[in-house]
Amino acid sequence: MSIERRRLSPEESRASALEAASAILIEAGPQAVTLKAVAARMGRT
Repeated sequence: MSIERRRLSPEESRASALEAASAILIEAGPQAVTLKAVAARMGRT
């Protein structure tokens, strides 16, 4: 059983990253906004 992921367009990827970073910033402050945290929030590795 495999899960198929749709590849995001550059615009969709950027919007998703900005949304994730914004949410982390509001919840935990600027020190918590890292590439790893944003990727995890987006469900990416």
